[in-house]
Amino acid sequence: MPRPQKSRRICCYPDYWSFAPDQDKANDTIVMSLDEFETIRLIDYHSKTQEQCAAEMNVARTTVTAIYDTARKKLAQALVVGGAVGHNPISIIVPCHRVVGSDGSLTGYAGGLDKKKALLKLEKYSI
Repeated sequence: MPRPQKSRRICCYPDYWSFAPDQDKANDTIVMSLDEFETIRLIDYHSKTQEQCAAEMNVARTTVTAIYDTARKKLAQALVVGGAVGHNPISIIVPCHRVVGSDGSLTGYAGGLDKKKALLKLEKYSI
């Protein structure tokens, strides 16, 4: 039997959806998921531990470690090679319909909350 999927908590969407070197000299766009953004925000910006981050995101600490490692490598690549960092707004690649508010409530979704509820119900998430 497959493991049940959990909704991850993302406190907020980023204020800025991309970062690029001056004069648009980016070699390639480096795509970060909302999970990666959230781990960087909680651990590096808010100085939380991986355990605290995992509790806030409602995932295992080992999951946070893996997400954080991937996010750090992407940021390093952007800084060293000069790539542009962008958060992928395509919900097929970043399943942002699974993002719930820190209090467990349904938060905004570009497709509308009715579609978000239908997608969560289809995936057998408890709403």
